[in-house]
Amino acid sequence: MKQSKRRFEVVLLSCERDQQAFQQQRRSFPFLTVAFDDPKRNQALATFEINAIPRLILLDPFGTIIVDNALGSYDANDQSLSVENVDKWLQQAKRKLYS
Repeated sequence: MKQSKRRFEVVLLSCERDQQAFQQQRRSFPFLTVAFDDPKRNQALATFEINAIPRLILLDPFGTIIVDNALGSYDANDQSLSVENVDKWLQQAKRKLYS
């Protein structure tokens, strides 16, 4: 996403239940990651009620949910982090913030 000049960060919050599965998943994602043993990981999983994967939540800079399920908000067959999808999510976020 750096190429698209968007000002946001993607952070992986893994639901894996063991360190080995977490490490395997982490290797496949080029994002920042909340460490498996970080107490904030379980706190965030509970706060955002993450109980199914994949789930993409867009937050504002203050941690308020802007788009609760960005992956399911458009084409269920295209749940990628493409520039086009990110633009859709950001437009949805702007409408929610400024309405």
